[in-house]
Amino acid sequence: MIRTIFTLAAICATLLAAEAQTPEGPVSATPVSATPVSVRPLAVESSETPAAATAAAESAATGSVQPTAAAQPIAATHPTAAADTAALPDAANLLRRGDRKGELLLAIGGHNITLGRAASDRHNRTRVTTPIEINQRYVAFGLGAVEFGFSLLTDPSYAAYAPEENGFLDQRVGKSIHIGFRPLALEVALNRSRTVSLVTGLTLSFDNYRFDNRWSIAKVDGRIEPVALEGKRKSKLATTQFGLPIGLTFTPARRLRVSALAFGELVVNAHTKTKKPKQKKTLTGLNDFRFGLQGAVTYREVGFYVKYSLTPMFRSGTGPKCYPLSVGLAWGF
Repeated sequence: MIRTIFTLAAICATLLAAEAQTPEGPVSATPVSATPVSVRPLAVESSETPAAATAAAESAATGSVQPTAAAQPIAATHPTAAADTAALPDAANLLRRGDRKGELLLAIGGHNITLGRAASDRHNRTRVTTPIEINQRYVAFGLGAVEFGFSLLTDPSYAAYAPEENGFLDQRVGKSIHIGFRPLALEVALNRSRTVSLVTGLTLSFDNYRFDNRWSIAKVDGRIEPVALEGKRKSKLATTQFGLPIGLTFTPARRLRVSALAFGELVVNAHTKTKKPKQKKTLTGLNDFRFGLQGAVTYREVGFYVKYSLTPMFRSGTGPKCYPLSVGLAWGF
């Protein structure tokens, strides 16, 4: 295919060069005397007999254009066109790159012919694309969103506990912190304007549920039980989880993005921690897998998010029925 393009480019360059040297008007109006330089290369390249070469020389001397069958395509334009073929530039030198990314030009007779452009040129309907250029246009891969907010345990039920133990999951919300980010994120545009995208990736998040100073929790005989603390001691429940979100991101206006996702999380660590004295204990009885929904609204990549788990915090029959909730600031959704 490339060799064919180069051959066509060479023929076009020859025809344009010959036409530029031809004076206006009929060719037969001004006889041109043949020279050995213009006749011999033609006879050798066309593999003619001596008699045919002599006839071609006589025709050129009289000014009449009567080329042989082998020399017809070149001599029909001008008798001296055969001499110009020796000065033809290499066809490969006629191709060069344009000013725009991915643009390929063919230079013939002082004119540039555009052969193709990259997919990023929206106004060019004839595009030459590669998988890499398509990926750069429609797919983004790298670091994802960052979340910083508050962790809450919503609607705890204490029906299975004594009345004096009610409220042992009460929190100090201002010190119950959620931190999450996506070390790997993938975004795939679903339309040309990139206003709708499919987003997914891998998330890592940390939740600290800071309890009231009176209580901590522990698993006793297969059940989550409140542990009363003497004095005012700091107590919290900390969890670490990996997640896989998937959803859609909409861009209704420039720099404004609205995201709606579903996620699954795997709890890889859970422990309680108290201070004065400092104690750290692993806590079991939590649901290892969670499923939930998440939404975010950002402008210039800064905004708010809400994340709610549809799976209870503790296993059925193990602890109070409550659902993790996180709200706060988001970057890069």
